Amino acid sequence: MSFRVTVSKDEGVSLLKAFRTMAKTQFDGSIKVIRLDNSLKLRKSYEILAFFANSGITRQTSCVQTP
Repeated sequence: MSFRVTVSKDEGVSLLKAFRTMAKTQFDGSIKVIRLDNSLKLRKSYEILAFFANSGITRQTSCVQTP
């Protein structure tokens, strides 16, 4: 499943947590990898990096200038 969402850094972590809960409840699955753009806001966010580490989610970044 792949989709693009544009949100502020403050909304990002809460939306990811809600999506993780929904995926577990609805599909009995877990998120293994999340691919982000190279946004400095999210890339250097301690809160989001801690969320990924605590959840066992691998973070990938997309190639520059690619959709």
